[in-house]
Amino acid sequence: MSKTPDEPHERGTWEAARDLLSELELDPAFVERYEALASHPMDGPLDEKTAELVALASHAACTTVYEPEMRRYVGRALDAGASVQEVLGTLEFVSAIGIHAVTEGVPVLVDETSLPTDVDDAEREKQAELRDRFESKRGYWDELWDQVVQIDSEYFEAYLEFSSHPTEAGLLTPLQREFVVIAADASANHMYLPGLRIHIKKALDYGGTREEIMAVMEIASAIGANTVSAGLPILVEEARARDLLD
Repeated sequence: MSKTPDEPHERGTWEAARDLLSELELDPAFVERYEALASHPMDGPLDEKTAELVALASHAACTTVYEPEMRRYVGRALDAGASVQEVLGTLEFVSAIGIHAVTEGVPVLVDETSLPTDVDDAEREKQAELRDRFESKRGYWDELWDQVVQIDSEYFEAYLEFSSHPTEAGLLTPLQREFVVIAADASANHMYLPGLRIHIKKALDYGGTREEIMAVMEIASAIGANTVSAGLPILVEEARARDLLD
């Protein structure tokens, strides 16, 4: 994968933290080892644009929303040739993981209250039609959706239309959309294994390789460095206030 001459993936909040660590000579070995770790998947089997969109997804997911790195990767994706629509599509696809509040909560709700029993024929027909539409639009069905649609078919229909929109708008390729959702589901602050399994299978069905999917997860793992990027300036400020650093 080719990079621009100034290696744009080194700009941003991590660069600021790196420069501060170097300036204060606090831990140069950490800088070296982290940069080797983070650069490995960015130079891997994914094309540059897709790698940057995956990195954006991992920082833009509602479980992260780390704005400094979102800004960094929006810029990097655009510099790598992504269109405004592709960046927007990444954000739209990843926004759908909010549904996991429902998918994780509904089984507990059903255990405690059971499923509705007063369902008329018209509602059963609507639920069956929604299942057919979901499979047509989203390309899969999971038995968990049976519980969701039985409890609130109107909400399920609204979610179906919402989550299908970026696909219907053609904002990303089928494989790119699976990659960005894998990044969100695999991130350390989410780790939504049911969705991760579904989207890994779909990525493989679309022609993705084991190595590409591994690179996606490796890119997602880099959000761990946000702890240092956000925490280091605080450490330096507090240490200087106590005359512990120059």
